[in-house]
Amino acid sequence: MPTHRGVSVALCSQWEAQPMAEYEPIPQDYYDNLNIPGVVPQHINEETATRCVYVLVQPRCQFWLTYSIAPPVPEEQGFLFKLYINNAPIVNWSCGKDEDWYGTTMFGLYEKDQDGKKRYEKRMFFFTGPGNGEDTWKGVTDPFDMDACVEVRVHRTHGRMRIPRESKQAPGNDALGKGMDLTPGGRARSDIPKRFYKFALIDPIDQPFVTFRWFYRSKEQMEYLGLVDRSDKPASSRDEPATPENLSSPRPLARWGRRVGDKVFRTNRSRTPTSQHADHYIPKGAPRTDGSDGSPKARHSGGGTPPQFHRLSGPPSLKPSPPKQRSQLPSIPMKHDDDELSPAAYRPHPAYPVDEWTVTTPSPVKSIRDGISTPPLRRRGISATTLMNVVSNALKRRTPGAESEDGGSRKASGNTPYPTL
Repeated sequence: MPTHRGVSVALCSQWEAQPMAEYEPIPQDYYDNLNIPGVVPQHINEETATRCVYVLVQPRCQFWLTYSIAPPVPEEQGFLFKLYINNAPIVNWSCGKDEDWYGTTMFGLYEKDQDGKKRYEKRMFFFTGPGNGEDTWKGVTDPFDMDACVEVRVHRTHGRMRIPRESKQAPGNDALGKGMDLTPGGRARSDIPKRFYKFALIDPIDQPFVTFRWFYRSKEQMEYLGLVDRSDKPASSRDEPATPENLSSPRPLARWGRRVGDKVFRTNRSRTPTSQHADHYIPKGAPRTDGSDGSPKARHSGGGTPPQFHRLSGPPSLKPSPPKQRSQLPSIPMKHDDDELSPAAYRPHPAYPVDEWTVTTPSPVKSIRDGISTPPLRRRGISATTLMNVVSNALKRRTPGAESEDGGSRKASGNTPYPTL
């Protein structure tokens, strides 16, 4: 990610999880010695605070910008970003304490008439594809074209005021030209901010605080410029700086960060500037921080040897070895009867005899349960007396029934219950 004066901006594409690979321009002397006509941008221009890199075009691919600002920054101060594509103004946005000094810009808002009403439409940033019947991208015809670039100008601000909306009409899809396209992304939802402000700039309008430029070129043009070799193998493993002596196969710039979600995570480099270096942003009135060792730590600006990055996964030729088995812990020796005869027998400490380890602790629940006595159940038995009582009671119930039956029979003999014929 290009970083200059504490401000970091990077281009990201939909095909990569990390920011797009950036290539440092070769010094102009290299082309002059080879009698190659054309002018290339300077990598870092300290007078204008401009940083330029090359990126490889990805046809029919969407790209967006991620940005962050390294502290310390005064709380009342903000930053205004202006995006230009091929010198055409596209969109402006601001960043401050409320945004936690970082963010992402993926589209611009334009006004469009729909059913007699003004609607806001999103326009996404895209690289165009090859032409009809062509296999290669030819959006930029001249590899030394200084206008075919994506530019971001950053201004410092110390105040802003909200104003009525001043949106622009949506341009055509091919209004930018030179391999760039503003593709419609649908109607802007109601939750997308549509506020417009006027800013009080600290830096002059024609002298931004810092400027970033990305010159996008095809693979063939990058090979012609000497930025990539024809074997398409990145030379990022080189440690020597780019000089005219070793520019036969220049190396691309190291990727400065990786993107997860909407945030940009950098390497283990300290984000807090400690010296008045061109790559550090220490605004007026900001507190100074002194290092513990007294030596300032400068942020890497792309020149010289970039920081080393280690890949997380090993090459396929290296097969991972199986994990080693965990060694078993030695068991506690037990005391035996014949140990007394052996001079090397194990003898435990008198304070901690092994015999006591085998004594189980009495359970309090079991002792309470055993102390509770329950009376035994009564046995139900049948004795002879009980049997005689049962028989006598049965006979008593049977005797009155027999007498009533006999009496009834006697009465029946004298009085016939049925009429006689």
